[in-house]
Amino acid sequence: MKWIYLLASIAFEVLGTTAMKMASQGGKNAMIWNVTVWVAYIICFGLLQYAMKYFELGTVYAIWSGVGISILAVIGYFVFEDSFS
Repeated sequence: MKWIYLLASIAFEVLGTTAMKMASQGGKNAMIWNVTVWVAYIICFGLLQYAMKYFELGTVYAIWSGVGISILAVIGYFVFEDSFS
């Protein structure tokens, strides 16, 4: 169960950060993306809190941030045409 909390927290962090990028681009759906950012991060940090009950702080934060950054780099490259510089 501890891994489910951590992986779900990562998924919501990725969703929140991707929604933040979408909201920053404006448009008619910007408000929906803004709400998605808030909801995703609230859920993300709630799940991260549960994961920290089972993992050490350094371990959980290293996995959470490392996996999240890696997934977001791939999303940025393929969806937003960012460069790997």
